[in-house]
Amino acid sequence: MSDNVKVWRVVSWLAVGGALWLYGTIPFEEWPYRVWDLAAYRRMAEAAPGVADGVSQPFAYRVLGPWLAGVTPGDTTLGFRLWTVVAAVGLLVGGQRFLRRMGLPESVCLLTVWFLACNRYIVGFPVWNVFQVNDLLALCAVVGLLGALRERAWRWFAVILAVGVLARETPLLMVPVALVDLWNGNADRREWTRAAGSFVPGIVVFLGVRALVPSSGGLGLHEAFARHGDKLFEGEVWLRLWLNTFLPFCFLPFVWWRSTGAFVRRRPDMVVFVGLVFLSCLFGTNHERLMAPAGLVFYVWLAERLAALRPGCMETVLLCAAAGVGSLHHLYGRWPLPDRVWTVWLSGGTTAAVTAWAVWRTMWTKTDISYS
Repeated sequence: MSDNVKVWRVVSWLAVGGALWLYGTIPFEEWPYRVWDLAAYRRMAEAAPGVADGVSQPFAYRVLGPWLAGVTPGDTTLGFRLWTVVAAVGLLVGGQRFLRRMGLPESVCLLTVWFLACNRYIVGFPVWNVFQVNDLLALCAVVGLLGALRERAWRWFAVILAVGVLARETPLLMVPVALVDLWNGNADRREWTRAAGSFVPGIVVFLGVRALVPSSGGLGLHEAFARHGDKLFEGEVWLRLWLNTFLPFCFLPFVWWRSTGAFVRRRPDMVVFVGLVFLSCLFGTNHERLMAPAGLVFYVWLAERLAALRPGCMETVLLCAAAGVGSLHHLYGRWPLPDRVWTVWLSGGTTAAVTAWAVWRTMWTKTDISYS
């Protein structure tokens, strides 16, 4: 390995570590944070390895993160911090390895990991709110399931799915995604049988937790959809689900629409996953957080696009700076911005700059480079 590659790798991971540190930790004893979902998760952790009473659904069923924090020696808050760091690093390292297995250059993989680390909704918020470690654990599970599906490693698929559903329901979306991938790949009967067998443990664990773990009130799936499903008709929700979640790169799929179309035709399984994540957003609030799993697909598309474009050194520096500045927020972070106006201007400015670069790059190359 050349010295330049080693230096690039070290600098990249140090930058990612710095980004995670800058997100800070939620002041969980202050109002209104102390009455957020974290109150339920803290109570669950304090009861571990037992089961807490009086926790409403669906929080009562998301047992993995609080259980890990609770059985970790020391204070439960320290346990949440520790497992949040482990999950965040696991997500970023796992994402980098997945991109490498797709045959993408290491420089592009590391650049994409930096962009993902700077995403304030996919990584930033759960790193700041350490009690939402289940979000990161579920994303780790999805990355693992994508890798297992690609390798047709059905035993690993079964294990990861069974563990992942203990964190959140999101990993279950990979079951229909796997079916689409098998159909698209013209899998034989033996492959279908092995795949079907790998789904069973996760489904059994999902149903078993809901049958065995007591809950107190809260909304079931039907009630949640009845309360939140009508937001499908609100334009602001659509904007938040897409624009906010993928700042400052949210407009690039439309600028490079030919490449986006090629990706959709080539990876229908990932398109189905994005669609299912979107539908899952109709069962709750916190739109950007619910849309976060779709970001894993978004950054796969972005990595492939960057590999095709091969941006120069100055372009790379500007994109990295835009991602870093665009990650700043007025509500959370080690040093939050003064107010919401700052967030709007920095988010809008970095998004405009990245979009302008993409338009210029397209005009300069005279084509929207596609890939097969």
